[in-house]
Amino acid sequence: MGLIGNVINFLYTLVTSPSTVIHNLIIYLGIWAFVILFAFIFIETGVVVFPFLPGDSLIFAAGLFAADRQLSFWGLLVVFIVAAFLGNVSNYWIARIVGPRLFKTNSAAIFKKKYVIEAQEFYAIHGDATLVLGRFIPIIRTFVPFVAGLGKMNYRKFIIYSIVGCVAWVCLFLISGYFFGSIQWVQVNLSLIVILIVVVSFIPVIYSGIKRLSKRNKETVAKSTSSETTENVVAASSLNGESETAIEAPASEEPADEPSVAEPEDIGVPDDAVSN
Repeated sequence: MGLIGNVINFLYTLVTSPSTVIHNLIIYLGIWAFVILFAFIFIETGVVVFPFLPGDSLIFAAGLFAADRQLSFWGLLVVFIVAAFLGNVSNYWIARIVGPRLFKTNSAAIFKKKYVIEAQEFYAIHGDATLVLGRFIPIIRTFVPFVAGLGKMNYRKFIIYSIVGCVAWVCLFLISGYFFGSIQWVQVNLSLIVILIVVVSFIPVIYSGIKRLSKRNKETVAKSTSSETTENVVAASSLNGESETAIEAPASEEPADEPSVAEPEDIGVPDDAVSN
């Protein structure tokens, strides 16, 4: 199997069985396993092209090893929070630097300038909640800081709510893994739990997509109905106009010219006749 095959196999194992990856990291790297775990979380959030990495299930599985004293709970807590936060900051600045070059005009097929304006308006109102809640949604959490940077969200607010979101996210999954790790059923069915975590995490994304699709369909129907109504009104107005023109036309016609009667020409009388 070539290099690409090994990478694909590794990523597949990371997504489907993160506990296996962590176990191998502990065996082969020891304390340096923290560095690799840091890199996984940082890349998932900090590099916009890797949204598929399994942050939730990886942190949960790490909590299981912390419960077995194979990894330090507090060490994992600090490493994951710092990695998630720095990933947010990295993604934010990538968008601030690269974004203006990509979104210069509205003529591009994907990178339209109007998207930047929409992002600025959205984050001015909902930026704080998006940074916190978006952290709990796979894939979305990768793009949230990027869009925040694209929309030039206030950096102080961005830092504050990024910290809140990262701390809440890491604590939820790490503590859950730590306390549930001692349960035999959880240890036996860890793969099933990982899949369940991924599925549950995607529920908000699916719901949001369905809701947006439904709204778009309603808008399309409304526009179609409005267009048809407008066309009918225009057609009716046109018919009424033609009818009024037809009715008024005879009255507006000028009367026909009467036949002209030739005036009688003067008949000249000879002066001799008058004298006689």
